[in-house]
Amino acid sequence: WIATVIEGPQAGWCYLVDPMLPNQSITKFSGMAVAGKNDKSLMGCTMDALAHFSLVISNEALVLVDIQGIELPVYVGGIRDTNQLTLFDTMTHTLAGDSGIGDKGVDGINEFKLHHHCNSICRGLGLTPTSTTIKNTKKAKLPH
Repeated sequence: WIATVIEGPQAGWCYLVDPMLPNQSITKFSGMAVAGKNDKSLMGCTMDALAHFSLVISNEALVLVDIQGIELPVYVGGIRDTNQLTLFDTMTHTLAGDSGIGDKGVDGINEFKLHHHCNSICRGLGLTPTSTTIKNTKKAKLPH
């Protein structure tokens, strides 16, 4: 949801607001400085591959970090089907280092590349192993 301030000094500012989520356990897949190593579950492997994919699709300009979420059951016609994962509070490291609190810029991107271990989903997507590109990331300013 997006909440917009309508009056006062921050009028016009918008905030992304998570809906109230049930009191469920939060699953943390990665941290700010540590790439996930979730080789025990399909959901965990998928989140690690999502972070790796974000690095590739952005041409190494950003990487998703601090991935966490709540897994909830989905019901179809009153019958429990599969689970869905609601992600929240995900952060990024960017080349410019200006995406918000916790953005460690190039150093954060390189930390991810150093610690990420490709899994079967990364390989299935044909993602280049991150350890082979660590020296290619340099400090830069991105156009806004």
